Amino acid sequence: GEKVIVADDVLTTGESIQEVINLVKSYNTDVVAVCVLVDRSEDAIDFKTDFFSAVKVEAKSYPPEELPDWLSEIELTEPGSRRIG
Repeated sequence: GEKVIVADDVLTTGESIQEVINLVKSYNTDVVAVCVLVDRSEDAIDFKTDFFSAVKVEAKSYPPEELPDWLSEIELTEPGSRRIG
């Protein structure tokens, strides 16, 4: 099969990238790497292929009961782009 590189702008949970990997593999391709501009994942994500990012940015998540006071003062907005459309 064809060799494919999966590229994305921002990695947070890896869910969208894994969906793309699963889709392209269904067409008998070989995903040889995953590349992102910004890696803001909290834990390493194993895509079972080489992984590259231009920059790693810390983006801490907090359970509601552990949210720092200064952060609780910021108005909440819907995160991510999965619901756009």
